[in-house]
Amino acid sequence: MTRPDDSMDDFACIDACLNGRTEVFSVLVERYQDRVHALVARMISDREAIGDVAQETFLLAFRGLRSFQRDASFMTWLYRIAFNVCQTERRRRVRLRRIGAFGAGAPDEADADAETPIEVAEDGNAPSDRIEEDERRDLLRAAMAELDEEQRDILVLRDFRSLSYQEIAEILDCPVGTVRSRLFRARAEVRRRLEPMLGGTDR
Repeated sequence: MTRPDDSMDDFACIDACLNGRTEVFSVLVERYQDRVHALVARMISDREAIGDVAQETFLLAFRGLRSFQRDASFMTWLYRIAFNVCQTERRRRVRLRRIGAFGAGAPDEADADAETPIEVAEDGNAPSDRIEEDERRDLLRAAMAELDEEQRDILVLRDFRSLSYQEIAEILDCPVGTVRSRLFRARAEVRRRLEPMLGGTDR
């Protein structure tokens, strides 16, 4: 079997798949798997679940190719699917924790906080830099853990994945103005929660 042409653009790959060359979908998977995996990892930090959610994203995308309207980029459409799969997975986890509260005990605090997106120190930093980065990470984790899900998600899409306002609007299915206002409120809330924490570290 001839290997799919990696030089094909996204739309050409989609057309090929819809015309029976389903093996060409592997080009799209290779092209976007790292980005999808990174987005999922920000929203679902359970390492065992990340791979499953990313795989489910591509499976749903493959099955739904005919519904792709091409009014947005394939990447944005794929991100929308990944975002929705993540939300479904998080709701499932909440249900399981509630069941656990009546059975095996209260939810694990570490697991409850695991979905908070955080910055990770880059390898190669000096030990003192790594310690400082760890402290900032812990403070950010604590601040974002107190945000509601909508605020955390908007920060992940904009500040961690660097998507445009238009792309976020398409993923969340809301006006660009709504994206801007939600992002403003989310950033302001993080700053408000970080201020007393940062003040405490100077004492």
